[in-house]
Amino acid sequence: MEIGLIRQVAVLFLKEVQIEWRNRFAINGIAVQLLSSVFICYLLFPHLELHTWNALFLLIMLFTITNAIARSFASESPGRMLYYHSISHPLALFFAKVLLNTLLAGSIAILGYITFSILLGPAAHEFVFTGILILFCVGCGLLLSAISAISAKSRGGNLLMPVLSFPLLIPLLLICVGAANRSLDPAYSDSLWTDLALLTLLNTLILVLVTLLYRFVWQE
Repeated sequence: MEIGLIRQVAVLFLKEVQIEWRNRFAINGIAVQLLSSVFICYLLFPHLELHTWNALFLLIMLFTITNAIARSFASESPGRMLYYHSISHPLALFFAKVLLNTLLAGSIAILGYITFSILLGPAAHEFVFTGILILFCVGCGLLLSAISAISAKSRGGNLLMPVLSFPLLIPLLLICVGAANRSLDPAYSDSLWTDLALLTLLNTLILVLVTLLYRFVWQE
């Protein structure tokens, strides 16, 4: 059963990649939005303190990734969802979407970090910040995929997405910003590793909860 589920996830993931590539104008729009946001920050704040750098970068990533993933399940028609329901495991499509959205979030983060580094300078500790950014993208991919599935099942999906997503994403954002800021001070090295462990635990908890929740969303 597990091998069959993994195979279904792989097939559906490749299908999702092909669909995204055919609709790459949407990805191009997200890239333009990201580059515009970073350039505006450069014009307004040509010299940023490192604490402000961390918070501003992660905040821009939060809004950009949310806009990119919001249409994940909303783009699926009811007929196509019914077809998936008849041929695949309930979690196969969800995990395929999560993988794609996490990859998309990671690509946005890489592009944003490169642009931010060129215009506003790199992060203070690139290795630590990379780990924080990976955990941030994984958390966003999991949470936003589940919220997109819930929103697609409701009539006010476009309105429900931001209403549900931001209250749940704010704790993730605050932990990531706090960890990035503590990495600037060697005296807080123990607190930094505590934050990274907390982020890993939070992502694990999110994975368990959204896996259980999606079964009910699928049945609807």
